[in-house]
Amino acid sequence: MKGNEKRPRRPGPWTPPPGLLPQREYAVEKALRAQKLDQETDIGRKIGLFLGLTFGISWAGIAAAWIFGIHYGDNFFTAMVNWIMVLPALLVVILRKALGQKLDIDEMRITPHLKEHWPRYIGAYLAPALLVVVTAALYFLCFPGQFDPAGSTFVGILTDSGFDPKDAHDYLVSGVLQGLFGGALVNIVPSFCEMLGFQGYLLPKLYQGFSRRGLRACLASGAIWAAWYLPLIADGYLYGTGYPGAPVLGMAMGFLFHLALGFLLSFLTLKTGSVLPAMLTRGGISAGAATALSFTSGDTSLLVGPSVYGAFGLGVLVLLAVAGAWRLLRLEKAGKLAYKAPPQVKKPQEKKAGKK
Repeated sequence: MKGNEKRPRRPGPWTPPPGLLPQREYAVEKALRAQKLDQETDIGRKIGLFLGLTFGISWAGIAAAWIFGIHYGDNFFTAMVNWIMVLPALLVVILRKALGQKLDIDEMRITPHLKEHWPRYIGAYLAPALLVVVTAALYFLCFPGQFDPAGSTFVGILTDSGFDPKDAHDYLVSGVLQGLFGGALVNIVPSFCEMLGFQGYLLPKLYQGFSRRGLRACLASGAIWAAWYLPLIADGYLYGTGYPGAPVLGMAMGFLFHLALGFLLSFLTLKTGSVLPAMLTRGGISAGAATALSFTSGDTSLLVGPSVYGAFGLGVLVLLAVAGAWRLLRLEKAGKLAYKAPPQVKKPQEKKAGKK
């Protein structure tokens, strides 16, 4: 065979004509893009409806109260805030019904998944008490002159108001125990309603909208939840109104506190697939936040401590959030962040005995 002659090609498998395969790939890619765009639009619409109604109704109610001279601490304002805490859960039910979705407890993140995550339930229940103790210990180490281990200042206030000294002491002990260990049950209704809306409804949609990036979803969820509280903080919630830099400094600290806490609660919800552990932690912190004030004497600033909302508690919570973010990224990298239901083992069907 001459050098310049080419060998005849062996017949191979059939290949499509030029241009046919790219057209098919383009059509498939176009369809997938359109489907993804529809999903993102649907997610964005649901998020927008929930946030628009939650923020709109809550903030409008607070603004209306301010117009009529009603502020945080008034009886009417307190009753209104209690209803505002229930609002997220009500909106979840209304929106799911309006959008044709069933009230499925798995999709709403209400299923406990207790068998797989019971240690996290214990941790979620005890975490608020640990936060209170650590915050108080740090504060009184820095300000030992304000530590009143017998709670005599608090007991004295009660006796001056008409309490028997023994009853006042018993009231102190029962209040501390309830604040540290009973708060999760005392605040179960408002905490559940909050978490059902922001963790059970909003968080999964943010997680899907951020292409299943847990860090972004948890940060966004925490930031939105923190922003929801800003009008209340400006009106005296957490820090009062007479402190230097009010209300901007209190709003900034309150936002950071709820951002860090919301991030950790979102992480907990993603990992367990349920809002119930977050509900326990949220309720416990609300009930026990000011426990250490009962053992404080002298003038104190709520911006500093020993309440967990002060600078010491905020610092502890931010450190926990940073550690949680590191742990979240490791779990996400390993593909173990979001809860996955265990596979169901099918029982072998018994063969029916044939008739003789």
